Amino acid sequence: MLKKIDEVKTPKDLAALVGVMHAAGAGPAFAFDSGQDAKDATQVIGIVSQGGLGLPERDYYVKPDEKMKEVTKKYVAHVERTLVLAGEKPADAARHAPRIYALEYDLATASMPAADLRDPQKTYHRIDRAGLIKAAPRFVWSEYFDKVGGGGVTALNVQQPEFFVASIA
Repeated sequence: MLKKIDEVKTPKDLAALVGVMHAAGAGPAFAFDSGQDAKDATQVIGIVSQGGLGLPERDYYVKPDEKMKEVTKKYVAHVERTLVLAGEKPADAARHAPRIYALEYDLATASMPAADLRDPQKTYHRIDRAGLIKAAPRFVWSEYFDKVGGGGVTALNVQQPEFFVASIA
């Protein structure tokens, strides 16, 4: 899988890899699943939701207190050690870990706060596939759905639309 990540060169490659990883049970960037439509229980639709964070939730990234700053420091060190264990040279891992954290920070700032995630009114945004493509056009959704096995999915609940507009639009 690490070799496949290194081979990503185009948006289409990225969408395909995310789809393959989601189909295998990994969850990079965001989450995709299926479930009953919250407003029409007779229908099963795709559910697309925010993700991509290594820390438990957005406040670990955006809360400006000293405790979270210490957690952040330890997390970046953890990411660096993980990269070394995965085979990167220590100098490369030291350069890449802060960049990975910066990417996660950007995802966190686009993420919905935990309290809002518990509000079903705030996490119901049914759109069709064309609407998702229009909202986040830089991500090659057709390639993603092909690889994840959701080629026929047309109805979606994009639980946090702002996340997709900000993070992968």
